[in-house]
Amino acid sequence: MTKKLIALLLCLTALCSAVLPASALGNDHLVPDSSTRKMTRQECWNWTYEALGFVFHEILARHGFIFDPNGSYGWYFTAQSWYHSIASKNNQDVYASLSRLEWDNINLVKSVRAEMKSKGTTNPSGKKAPQKSGYRPSSYTEPTLYDNSFRQIRVNGNLKLAVYSAPNTFSWRGANGKAMCNTNGAVYAAGREGNWALIAYYLNKGGWRVGYVRVSELQGLMDNLSELYFSYYPTEITARCELTDDPLGYETPITTLPAGTQVAFLMQYQNGRGWEYAYVETEIYGQTVRGFVPLNCVMDVGY
Repeated sequence: MTKKLIALLLCLTALCSAVLPASALGNDHLVPDSSTRKMTRQECWNWTYEALGFVFHEILARHGFIFDPNGSYGWYFTAQSWYHSIASKNNQDVYASLSRLEWDNINLVKSVRAEMKSKGTTNPSGKKAPQKSGYRPSSYTEPTLYDNSFRQIRVNGNLKLAVYSAPNTFSWRGANGKAMCNTNGAVYAAGREGNWALIAYYLNKGGWRVGYVRVSELQGLMDNLSELYFSYYPTEITARCELTDDPLGYETPITTLPAGTQVAFLMQYQNGRGWEYAYVETEIYGQTVRGFVPLNCVMDVGY
C-alpha cells in the first residue's frame, strides 16, 4: 500500500471520528468512573430523570447485565462496543459481583430519581438520556402507550372480553368483578403467558386498565403475541404504596399495600411519562392480584 493511500485512509478515519457522535460509534460511557468513584447528589441532579436510569444501568452493564435488547435500556447498552453479556452468568450473579461502592452509587441515583418524582419533575434542564432514532418525548398531559412493551393488535370488533388481573379466572378482577374489554376500541398487548394475553385498553370513564384475557377469545387476531418471561423474584414492599392496574393514566388504586407486604417482582415497567414501576404479584382478599407499584417502593432486586 502506497504512503499516499495510507495517508488518505488515516485522514478519512480521523474525519469519521470527528463527525460521528460517540453514540454512533457505539462506545459511549455516560459516567466513565461510576464504578470506581463515589458519585455526588449534586452531579446526579445534572441529569434528567430518564437519563439517570441509564446512568445506574451503566454500572450493571459493565458487569454483563443481561438486557432485553428492545427494552428501555437494552437497545442502548447492547450497541456499545464495551458491553459484553456473560452467558455463564445470570443477573443474580451480576448483582452479587457489584462492589459496595457501585451499590452506593446505584442507590444514590435511585434516591435522586425518587426525589425528582416526589417533586413532580423530570428535571428537563439536565443532561438528556440517549435517544432512539425518531424518539419524541411524551408530555405529562396525555396518557400514552409509548413504551415498547405494548403494541396495538388487530382483532375482530364488537368482542366483549372478561379481563382479570392475573392469568387465571380466580384472580382479582376490576370493576367490582365485572371488568370487560370491548374490542370496538383500541386494544394493546404486551405478549402472552401461556393461554393468556396481557393487554391494555382505555376506559370510557378515563384512564387505562392492564390485565389478562384468554388468547382463545381474541377472535380474528392478526398479530403474533410473543411469550412473556417474568422474574417471579420474591421480595417485599418497603414503604406504604398504592397498587394500580393503570400505570398509564390516572393510577387508580386497586388497594394500598403496607410496608412488609410480600410480593413477587415480575418485571420493571416504564410508562411514556418516564415514571418507573415494578409489576408485582401478591394476594388481596384471598385472591391473586397483579399490578403496578412505584419502583422505589420495592425492596432492591437489582433493577
